Amino acid sequence: MYFVERSRVDSPFSKLVFHVPETTVLGWFQRAWHHEDPEALLDAEIGGGAYGFDSIFEAIEEHHLPCPQTLDELRELPGRAPLGRI
Repeated sequence: MYFVERSRVDSPFSKLVFHVPETTVLGWFQRAWHHEDPEALLDAEIGGGAYGFDSIFEAIEEHHLPCPQTLDELRELPGRAPLGRI
């Protein structure tokens, strides 16, 4: 699967493209969910993550949220701003 982040920080047309081993967004989040250091995973695999990803993992830790088993459960996460279009 490819993670693409568009940003206007560097130029109006800049984008970052990262390849991750999972074949689905849900699969990637399920692995990241149980990772002992999600921040390190975000840095290593997707260049730190899109704006707002940190709030998702903060909510997971703070509220002891269960790992989603479906895309609908993933979409319903608190602090899910970057997931609105999955």
